[in-house]
Amino acid sequence: MNLPINYVVEVIYSNCRRISHRNHRTYNFECPICREGKSLGKKRRGFYFSDNDYIYCQNCQKSWNPVNWIMEVCDMSFREVMQEASGHDNTFNEVISKQYDPPKEDKKTYTLPYDSINLSDPVQLEYYKNDKTVQHCLKYIKTRRLNRAINHPNTFYVSLTDRIHKNRLCIPFYDLNGKIIYYQTRAMYEKDADIAKYLSKVNADKSLYGIDKVKPELSYIFIFEGPIDSMFCENGVAACGLTLTPLQREQLNKYCLFEHIWVLDNQLGNEDVREKYEKLIDDGETVFFWPKEFSNYKDVNEICMTLGKNHLPHKLFLNNSYSGLKAKLRLKDLT
Repeated sequence: MNLPINYVVEVIYSNCRRISHRNHRTYNFECPICREGKSLGKKRRGFYFSDNDYIYCQNCQKSWNPVNWIMEVCDMSFREVMQEASGHDNTFNEVISKQYDPPKEDKKTYTLPYDSINLSDPVQLEYYKNDKTVQHCLKYIKTRRLNRAINHPNTFYVSLTDRIHKNRLCIPFYDLNGKIIYYQTRAMYEKDADIAKYLSKVNADKSLYGIDKVKPELSYIFIFEGPIDSMFCENGVAACGLTLTPLQREQLNKYCLFEHIWVLDNQLGNEDVREKYEKLIDDGETVFFWPKEFSNYKDVNEICMTLGKNHLPHKLFLNNSYSGLKAKLRLKDLT
């Protein structure tokens, strides 16, 4: 039995900060479990989807049913949660009177979002040819030139039924053996983007996108935040953030002799982006600074879309990358 929505919302308002909601169906808040890391006070990555009765944190990359989430946040037992909830809905008195084990999180994980559709399979595309979401994804891929990018995945996917990643474009991450071990999905509709533009596979170790396509003869690895930009750069990988996970470090260590160059979005006027540059430089990393001729573009994908390119040359990145004191001076000049 699902907890009363008004009870879950009351717990959220009692234990979370910076709460907002849309039509009393989706609630957005700072996650009280991970505390949003260094984004505390800047981001809100916790979500309560009342229609589907689950709570998800984009930063934790975990999904909970509301019972387990409240037990974790409030340090309560299952029976205590049920007793509190009964004050909001009389039907819970019947539940409390019965003895049964607390619900457990579904540990079953899928390689891809549940019931995924292969957008490169002609048989599946024929079957779903009239589906608006499939059509929308195919148009997005073509418009953004993702199907032509030098470093694109073997195929894209979309699920029309997955609880979390429904109607979102799915980008698979492959390991060095060509096996899908992780994925990230992108919202295709504005209403979904308001919830979270990007979501990742829950309860899984974050991998590096594009690590399976690294060519040893180039001796450079360009690290992007998101997979879409990394598709347009040979030896481009995506970390989906600035903090590398143990798995990602293990993957990069296989190319320990390569120079690592970080490529962030072209938004130095944004305080958050500037702080990212400062962190990377302080950590001894090499970072790419956008040259003036590309000052009107937000990111690599926008350049390639506008200029009709399938990749950007290495020379562009190598000639504009700095580390140490030179990087600090360059950052100061540009800000």
